[in-house]
Amino acid sequence: MSGVRVVIATTRGPIEVRRISLEHSDVSSAACIENTDAELPISAAYNSFVRPPTGIIQRYFEHGAYLLELSDRIDVGDSWKLGAFIAHALQNVGRLAMGSDECDQVIWVSGDVQRDLGVPEVAHIDEKLRRSAVLFADLSERNVPFQLYLPAKNAERLDDALLREVGAANGSVVPVTSAGDMLEALALPSLVTETNTIPVQSRRWFKPVAATAATVVIVLAASTLFWLKLERPPAPAAKLASPNLFRKPFRSNLSTKTIVALLSSKNVEGISTVTGTRFVMHLGENGEATVKLDIPSTDAVMHDRGRWWVENRKYCYKFSRFGTGRKRCRHVFEENGKIMIMLLSGRIVDWKISPARKDIKSP
Repeated sequence: MSGVRVVIATTRGPIEVRRISLEHSDVSSAACIENTDAELPISAAYNSFVRPPTGIIQRYFEHGAYLLELSDRIDVGDSWKLGAFIAHALQNVGRLAMGSDECDQVIWVSGDVQRDLGVPEVAHIDEKLRRSAVLFADLSERNVPFQLYLPAKNAERLDDALLREVGAANGSVVPVTSAGDMLEALALPSLVTETNTIPVQSRRWFKPVAATAATVVIVLAASTLFWLKLERPPAPAAKLASPNLFRKPFRSNLSTKTIVALLSSKNVEGISTVTGTRFVMHLGENGEATVKLDIPSTDAVMHDRGRWWVENRKYCYKFSRFGTGRKRCRHVFEENGKIMIMLLSGRIVDWKISPARKDIKSP
């Protein structure tokens, strides 16, 4: 496979991202040296980088636990985060060169990523460049294109003489002010940063006064927790797609016309990747969509309206609140005679397509 190799610049030398694996959502994310059980000191920080409320990886890539395998140790600091973020973005679309995969491009990265995706200035760039001189020489000798992604303020102060000295002048320097700059430069899907809250509507309206008051208190408390933890880890009822699907960017074996016919006037039912609770979505013939979602830890339900469509052989939808109000797209494909739905991260979800039922056609 040809893909993009991500190299994190450190003061000890260049460190490759060798693999990112999806793990069961009930466990914490961890970082280790490739093919070992040597958990690295940055593991706790990496887990916080993945999980909400502090992290951003789950927010954008819809899974809450990963194993990040590196070629060598990273002990301290935050300048590994930009490399880890872009590695996740590449892995999400099947373009990350992992393990012994061949690569047609190498990106050398140093930078932190803030919660708003800003990329602040970092330290020791000159030392990191000198420590990577052997890597740059090897890439130049093998005619492998490479780019240096650096915070914009660091890029402004780069010394051309130093770049020539370490062999980095054969590559190109890309200034980065936000993680979105890297996504654009690598032709990766852009990300939406806003997160919306979801109000609830109680199913039960007629109760004795005391019981009703207690229910209101419980629902309000649970709803508050739901707002604060909207992006909780998804339910474990999912499996990974065949690795062969991701040797190159995935493309459905069903045509756009077939997917439209397959989904139009149907219901999609399953477990939400955001809340971990059951939802039922009705997809109308005219592109309108409605959804009913169970609210976690309550006897309450949310209704929402939106729209759905098919683009690039993917089924997409956008609601005002469901799915945090963001556009979401899913692969729909046929495997062994069965219709499968898969997240862009490569995780097959146990969502069912069924004939529409009258009870969910409108909220």
